[in-house]
Amino acid sequence: GGTVFDLFPEFSGQLEPDKEPEARWRKWQEVVPAFEYDRSLPYFDLVVPTLDTVRFDFLLTAQVDRLHPVFFTGVTGTGKTVIVADYLNKTSADGFSGGKPTTPIVINFSAQTPSLGTQST
Repeated sequence: GGTVFDLFPEFSGQLEPDKEPEARWRKWQEVVPAFEYDRSLPYFDLVVPTLDTVRFDFLLTAQVDRLHPVFFTGVTGTGKTVIVADYLNKTSADGFSGGKPTTPIVINFSAQTPSLGTQST
């Protein structure tokens, strides 16, 4: 059992138009990878996988792979920027996202950054 927030559909094999896809429900908790500390990385580049980061990364990847726009919103300090930056770092490492070449350009804002200041420069 569980709610939609506890489970996700995992598809096996290729999705083909004339075939019924094979899928099973999996718990998000089963796919959270163990954290492996890398001493060579700066502290601020470390991303500890959690239930929420795995969920949001899955949703972000699914949307970008289908060339759909993505907008994360929420209160300050919930990890939105970290999740997106980690995704961009992973996809720019191989140079592709959704079949399109990527080069991330990061512009950092704080809760006090006025959007008008960015738009007018």
